[in-house]
Amino acid sequence: MAATTPAASILLTGAGSGIGLNVLAQLLEKHPATRVQVLTLFPTPELTQLEEKYGKSRLNTVYGDACDTEVVAKAVKDTITNYGTMTHLISSIGTMLPVQTIRKVSMAEIKKIFDVNFLSVFDLVQRSLPHLSAWGERKPTVIIVTSGVDFDVLYRGWSGYCTSKAALTRFIHLLAHEEPGVDVYGVLPLVTKSPMVDKIFNGEYDDVMLPEEREKFNTWAKQGKIEPPEYIADAVVKAAIGQIVPESKEVERNDCGALFIGSLYQK
Repeated sequence: MAATTPAASILLTGAGSGIGLNVLAQLLEKHPATRVQVLTLFPTPELTQLEEKYGKSRLNTVYGDACDTEVVAKAVKDTITNYGTMTHLISSIGTMLPVQTIRKVSMAEIKKIFDVNFLSVFDLVQRSLPHLSAWGERKPTVIIVTSGVDFDVLYRGWSGYCTSKAALTRFIHLLAHEEPGVDVYGVLPLVTKSPMVDKIFNGEYDDVMLPEEREKFNTWAKQGKIEPPEYIADAVVKAAIGQIVPESKEVERNDCGALFIGSLYQK
């Protein structure tokens, strides 16, 4: 008889809303053997509902700031305490704030966006690596949601978001280079409906973004190109449970060994 693949034990950050919440819901609903330890900032009604539905045998939560190293350390420790192992790490944390010009943005705000989008993920990965273990015959897996704004996307006021995501994507490259025993996926969503994007449509950045930049989002909305978070969450889940593997057509491998899913997956 073939060996039975053990249950996946996943540490997931940023599961309170958006892509992360949808990743969590899909993992729990579609893959009964999966166990998830969540680290997220605060309870949301949707997350609380999942906690009540699945119970602590499959879902445990640490609430706190992922920029707080003690909170991250607790989440990693609790994953091992609750499930005995960590086979997957999935990072879905991120913020677009502040949206402000280089001339006007404060250094405190720039440091905060780097704390959230880059340094918190660095800390999370560094603390998790010693605990990641193989999942049956599969390598341990790290999946990090980054952004396609990391290279050539230009919007006025987005310097903090674009540069912090560029740092994160470069980190994914280097992580894959240094850790060949781990499957490292970077996830590049297209324009996804989220609280961040809603703020653009609500006009909250109209005094910063150029009118033609703002109009791009209106055009994409009319064309149906603002995608629900379920789309990219589905790609993350498929990579986590082995339906997408490094050899899959949905994956673009770069020279350092990093595996990227996103625009290619959705074409």
